Amino acid sequence: MRTKFGGFKRARLDPGLAKLAAAGVVMAATLASFFVAWLVEDLARLHSDIVVLAVALAFSLGRAQRDSDARARAIGAVLLPVAAAAASEIGTLMATHAPLGDALFSSGVAAATFARRFGPVYAKAGTLATLPLIAVLVAPPAGDGLSHALWAALIATAAMVCVTLSQLLARHLGVLVPPAPRPLRPAATTSARPSAPSAPRRPRRGAVAPSTRMAIQMAVGLGTAFALSHQLFPGHWSWTVLSSYIVASANRGRGDVVHKSGLRVVGASCGTIAATFLSGTFGPGDRSAVVAIFAVLALASWLRSFSYAYWAACVTAALAFLHGYFGEQGTSLLLTRLEGIGCGAVIAIAASWFVLPIKTRDIVRRRAADALAVLTDYVGAAQRGDPDQLSEQRARFGAAVAQLDQVAATHVPGWVSRGNDGRDRPANAVAALRPCLVSVHALTEQVGAQPPVLTVPLVRRELDALHGAVLAARRAIAGGQLPVPALAAVSGAVARLVVTVGTYGVRATAASDTSSSGE
Repeated sequence: MRTKFGGFKRARLDPGLAKLAAAGVVMAATLASFFVAWLVEDLARLHSDIVVLAVALAFSLGRAQRDSDARARAIGAVLLPVAAAAASEIGTLMATHAPLGDALFSSGVAAATFARRFGPVYAKAGTLATLPLIAVLVAPPAGDGLSHALWAALIATAAMVCVTLSQLLARHLGVLVPPAPRPLRPAATTSARPSAPSAPRRPRRGAVAPSTRMAIQMAVGLGTAFALSHQLFPGHWSWTVLSSYIVASANRGRGDVVHKSGLRVVGASCGTIAATFLSGTFGPGDRSAVVAIFAVLALASWLRSFSYAYWAACVTAALAFLHGYFGEQGTSLLLTRLEGIGCGAVIAIAASWFVLPIKTRDIVRRRAADALAVLTDYVGAAQRGDPDQLSEQRARFGAAVAQLDQVAATHVPGWVSRGNDGRDRPANAVAALRPCLVSVHALTEQVGAQPPVLTVPLVRRELDALHGAVLAARRAIAGGQLPVPALAAVSGAVARLVVTVGTYGVRATAASDTSSSGE
């Protein structure tokens, strides 16, 4: 199969090359931002922190804005410059009045995390507002006052423009695929029957919302990281704070934090060791180190989709090269860097486990309920005999199962995630739902080839049985359970429906062939 690419024909990219192409778009925007900031720095006689800010923002925005629509991009264009100016002032305070600056930093990141409770738009805005603060940890502001804050806002605007233009051009050329459908907004009006409620989205009376828990965890973790790192690593305290933030951000439960911290420590250790010995080949201020930084960032952007450990290794190596460029070299810093990274990871784990913890099992329940809600819409489209809607709902169901798999990869096995009956563990629930995706793909293809098969009485009865199984599983989840047997029943019902539709499709094809030969 072939698609257009800049007026030419090209083979459709396989998954690996698609990820490589997306990484290329990120690096194109990052390099463009670098050259713009470099030019501004030279003309305005600014410090190199402006250039580092541009690179850090463009590299982060390239991933954060990849699937954004026009509305999200407009919000980002307004919010990011303001956040960059505020981050510049906070960074100055962190250098001159550390307690106040540290408190403002922690509060700002916690507030951005808390904003997730108001919906996806606010969550995206919170993520964008956090990016300049994290950049301040990488390269503290070298200037102060209103002038430097305004320059930071200008550079943030330039980075946003470079990222937006690169992504829009890449999407036009077919290098980037359009954003996937959102799986977490099931259209209840499309179901043929009233759907059962999914897992409760509002916390129980007296319970604390997950976004609030995450915000409090972040504030406690960052506050602790600041306090300890200033005492333990006075010259390099930012390594601990940065590690604590990275491990705790995008918290999908306690298991996710433990899983991510392990990957970060292992990856960052490998990256640090490699960069420490390689950076000796570049002297302070050597432009070759800049080339090495961009090469490692490009590798990080590509490998992140395969494993977080690769990303941690590459980004940590890039930071080591950056510090070496500014004169911090030598193996004497190796142990300090590793200790700072490990300390930050331990702080993040402690905050996630002992400060209003979010259980992995609860996250699995929520995402399993979301997947079942989309499957309900899929069944409703089939009951109405609407093959076109089946393809759309299949894509949404695939996205929902992918989000469920994200949690499955991070849950802590054994006693940590065991339910009351010893069976309803997250891994078992995910294993019961995952085969449904394969069956849904097969069913959609069969119905697309033989649309009338949906009107066959036996197929209609199987659809009714599947609808009942899905509703039963959703009711059990809404009641606070993670019902592995009910989810397995859904999987079995989908598989039986595939067999039934396939059988009638074969019969219809055979009857058509017989009729044609008779004529």
